[in-house]
Amino acid sequence: MSQYEEAIRILKKIAEKQPDQVPARVMLAQAYVLSGREDDARREAAEILMIDPTFSMERENLPYKNQAEKDRLKETLRKAGLK
Repeated sequence: MSQYEEAIRILKKIAEKQPDQVPARVMLAQAYVLSGREDDARREAAEILMIDPTFSMERENLPYKNQAEKDRLKETLRKAGLK
């Protein structure tokens, strides 16, 4: 099992137990994109927007000091359909 598939498995459990937990869903959308599952990522992005219609990457406090890592993270969320 790849690290992304393991992350997906764990994050799906969190989302099932706490359906309104946006940060876990954001990480789940990212893991889907990084594992090549963009359709699943778009479905997760739709869930995020149903929970928080005002969701914005610009508003999120991304926990990365490295700008390149922040940019990569934002790009995966764009591929999922988030802005």
